[in-house]
Formats: sequence, structure tokens, C-alpha cells
Amino acid sequence: IIWPNPSAPCGSGVIRAGARLASLSLMSPFAELVLNGAKRLESRQSPFLCEAEGAVLVLRAGHRAWQGPDWRPIVRRYFSEETAAAVTSVPEGVQCKPGDLVGVVRV
Repeated sequence: IIWPNPSAPCGSGVIRAGARLASLSLMSPFAELVLNGAKRLESRQSPFLCEAEGAVLVLRAGHRAWQGPDWRPIVRRYFSEETAAAVTSVPEGVQCKPGDLVGVVRV
């Protein structure tokens, strides 16, 4: 995770103004899991992520929340109840409305 980072807040020059970056959209709660460092693997049929290895990408909040099988039991297998609540929450100071830029990550 490059941003959000408490030691390098938005506008601190982490990414230069005018930079053009590819973006990756993730539905909630998966965007939050990435932002909190709990999700480190993404599997897609598109070759996009393979081609982006080592690149910096903008992480966007998806336009809708996950509608598939309940993800909570999976998260609770790996984390305590308290930690699960923390890693599926938006980091402090980050807006997470659908379509918003929520972070910058290196693939």
C-alpha cells in the first residue's frame, strides 16, 4: 500500500500531480481488505494484473458491494472478531463511496 499511509497523507507528493495510473476497482469489503493489508492476492480471468506486476495502480471502490456468498465466515477464519471488524473497515480519513479513489497500491 502506497497511500493511504499516515506518514504520507494525500497531497504529500507520493504520486506527482498529473501522473496517469491504471486503476483497479474492487467491491466492498475487498477494497477495504486490500487497504488494510489483509488481502494480498487477487485472482481474475483478465491478464491485466499479470501485465501490471510491479506497477503502481489506483484502487477504486466498486460501484456496488459484493453480493456473492457471505465473506464474513472466511475473514473470521483468519482473524479474531475484533481484527476482522478492523480489516473490513475503511482506514481512518479515507472516503469510500462507490467509484472513489481509495488508495494507491503496488502490484
